[in-house]
Amino acid sequence: TRPIQRLRFTQTIKRKDLAGKIAKIAFQVATAARIQTLLDEKGWSKAELAEKLEISPERLTDLLTGFYPFDAETLSRISEVLGQSFSDRSD
Repeated sequence: TRPIQRLRFTQTIKRKDLAGKIAKIAFQVATAARIQTLLDEKGWSKAELAEKLEISPERLTDLLTGFYPFDAETLSRISEVLGQSFSDRSD
């Protein structure tokens, strides 16, 4: 029975790890969609937002496409510029 208990414990850890990764991805996608919606509402381009954030347009694209995750500092700056609160649930 020992190997079975170990297997169940390992499967539980893997499920929790997978659930955490899925939550991070979902947060990233939802945040990027909200940012895009706010840009559309304001009539701003991504380049304009990048300029206001003092980052390169490429960096903003990397964030919005999930190449880099949003961090608390970046979310705070985006919140200030767009006037919209974002919670960092990616940690």
